[in-house]
Amino acid sequence: MKQLIAVIVAGLAAYLGYKFEPQLRFTLTGIPYGVGHNLADAPILDIDPSTLRPDQLPKEVTIFANVPFRDSSTGLTVDVPAGSKHRLVRIEGVDLVIEVRGTSYRITIPISKTDLMQQLSQMSISPPEPPPAEEPIKSPEPVEKAEPAEKKEAPSGIAETAPPSVESTPVDPLKVMRENLQSGKIKEFNVDQVVNWNQGGTETIDGETYDTASVSYETDTILGRKTMQAKALIRNGTVEKWIWAKSGIEIK
Repeated sequence: MKQLIAVIVAGLAAYLGYKFEPQLRFTLTGIPYGVGHNLADAPILDIDPSTLRPDQLPKEVTIFANVPFRDSSTGLTVDVPAGSKHRLVRIEGVDLVIEVRGTSYRITIPISKTDLMQQLSQMSISPPEPPPAEEPIKSPEPVEKAEPAEKKEAPSGIAETAPPSVESTPVDPLKVMRENLQSGKIKEFNVDQVVNWNQGGTETIDGETYDTASVSYETDTILGRKTMQAKALIRNGTVEKWIWAKSGIEIK
């Protein structure tokens, strides 16, 4: 009797693991989690995921197949396993950009290889409202030309002087960048990880001109200890945003 109860308990545990734990399912059956999952299996929604706001999207998605990932600096290739969950960064057309869990690496994967559509089908999402109709442009009313005011002469013996110019205080990009890191506003890394500080110059990015400074910092990844480079874009004495020095992608 005890042996029968043990067999029943073991069978129930195996079924629950198969049903609710994708990675254990592969261990039990040898069948990858992604088999049978494709875009045709996903719920049909009237909403294009790429039109949704970030707050309308799930924070994480589960991938349906092993995704090979190659580190360009070392040439090492590893598999991101099927059934694992990763942070959803953004949607690009029919693809997702995800951040590999526990790293700062980002990879692109088709929506059909994730459970995004299944998650959206269980969320209450309203379709985006159409933009308001543009009002017809009215012709400007004619403006009467004002008569030029008479120039008043200064009293004799008194010379007219222009107000003194005020020079703006020069900005130290390295100081601004260090203070921004110490404030903890960026979560990707902290000031204690920095191994090198670099003075930048003036750069124009996406039509905007910034003062720049950059840092090199060390972090642990799935490929081991690596050195990463980040750049601060500074304007009006404050860091407006951080970007990866090589790709130019914004760091949140």
